[in-house]
Amino acid sequence: MQQKAKFATGIDPRVSHVEHGWWFPEEPAPGYGIWKSNVNLLTDNQPPYDPAMGTYQLRGLLCRVSPTFATPK
Repeated sequence: MQQKAKFATGIDPRVSHVEHGWWFPEEPAPGYGIWKSNVNLLTDNQPPYDPAMGTYQLRGLLCRVSPTFATPK
């Protein structure tokens, strides 16, 4: 998944927040590259499900953040 990241004062550098509805206006319509940046690419909707919510985990996922200097094609 591809999104821009920046550090913010007062936020633990080990924490990242993924924005909802991110897209690439320069990509062709109708999708505008949403599947490059959609956070749902990081999840799997298969079991095991959270017993309290009855769904797969939606928050607090581990991820790796790395720099990208060129947009992959």
